[in-house]
Amino acid sequence: MIHSAGGIIRNTNGDIFLIYNTRDKTYQFPKGHIEKGETPQMAAIREAMEETGYRNIAIENSVQKYTAIYTFKDPFDKNRLKKKQVTFFPMILKSEEQSDTQEMKDENLEGSWFSPLEAMAKLSFVNLKDILNKYLISRK
Repeated sequence: MIHSAGGIIRNTNGDIFLIYNTRDKTYQFPKGHIEKGETPQMAAIREAMEETGYRNIAIENSVQKYTAIYTFKDPFDKNRLKKKQVTFFPMILKSEEQSDTQEMKDENLEGSWFSPLEAMAKLSFVNLKDILNKYLISRK
């Protein structure tokens, strides 16, 4: 199984940041591979910064986390499925300072802030909608 980590990032207005992949035409939370020597929390922060361009993001509660498990076709062997587990942490944006990153360019990523209801409607995958719903319920 492949392990990745990412974040559900909110700003002080309560808006949620979603990544839009211009190649795949999908909306999702920032996430990525856990590198050797990284904890899931470290990878989640690094990936969030790389994929959003924001430099001051913090995990709100490292105990609270959400997990998505799914399968996808191996890009090198379309007849083979791979299984992936992504752990998402609730995150808060501490500063509006942002700049484009190489990862955003290389991975065809753009991002925007959405109200929670807009984010729910935009997310491209049911498992991410479920995670956002659980996150929003936990904030009440």
